[in-house]
Amino acid sequence: MQSISHQEFSWIFIEDIKADDISFVQREFNLHPLIIGKLTSPLYRPQFNEHDGYLFLVLHFPIFFKNGGFKEVGEVDILVNDKFLVTVCSKEGSPIGVFFEQCQRNIEISKKYFQKGPYYLLLILIGQILNGYFPFLDQLAMKTDSIENDLFNDKESKTLKEITFLQRDILDVRRVLKPQLPVFKSIFSKKEVRDNGFLSVYADDILSTNVQIWNTLENYWETANTLHRTNNTLLSHKLNKIVNILTAFSVSFLPVGILASIFGMNVKFSPLFEDVRVIFFIMFLTMSLVGIFLFILIKKKG
Repeated sequence: MQSISHQEFSWIFIEDIKADDISFVQREFNLHPLIIGKLTSPLYRPQFNEHDGYLFLVLHFPIFFKNGGFKEVGEVDILVNDKFLVTVCSKEGSPIGVFFEQCQRNIEISKKYFQKGPYYLLLILIGQILNGYFPFLDQLAMKTDSIENDLFNDKESKTLKEITFLQRDILDVRRVLKPQLPVFKSIFSKKEVRDNGFLSVYADDILSTNVQIWNTLENYWETANTLHRTNNTLLSHKLNKIVNILTAFSVSFLPVGILASIFGMNVKFSPLFEDVRVIFFIMFLTMSLVGIFLFILIKKKG
């Protein structure tokens, strides 16, 4: 458990909650046992609960690999009252943890976040969570451009796997972002935020940022689906060309097969088998027809 304090207000940051941390939070907030249970177990849906003297929030955030791919979902539980703001993060490397470290390194700058009250700091933390999406959106732009270039350079098999990963990442991030909008609106509708002109501006900015991220994800989702359909069309076109070539080769060797069948018959008194010149003429004619047909086919395909 770490903390930053200014005057009579403190931000408590907990990354791996322990029994001592629970005792401290219980003492300061007089938590209901149900809330304690939520603090100590993972929750898969965002929540907003208003109790006597404090707020309890559950928010989620995506955690990404260094290459920008989606890794996993992190959870942050937030308790707010007049004296404390407590954040309990389930994963390392969360946007909240990074911001807390920045505040620790520069106490003088961090004081401005404390001077305007707990709701202002809460809005700042929500903004930090949303800002964590933008590097991922930038990676989506680069990946989409790369896939599009590969797609039209005869790399359909490679792009099929990349498009599938792209769709998975977008879908996972959308699954995290969308359910939190009602929670944000519940926070911003509180009297302390709604009636404060300074805070209401921040709240409106957060809502617009949330909409912006969602619209961008929707755009890339449609783009990924379009690339997937285009890739399948190109693969189908290539497959059809291969099937056509194989069919043409099969047809071109059909006369040879017929000739072999005829000569394979056990016909004892056939004049066709008595004259060697006729046999060689038929073989020459058949092979010539096959050669001409293959030459025309290769010329046409080339």
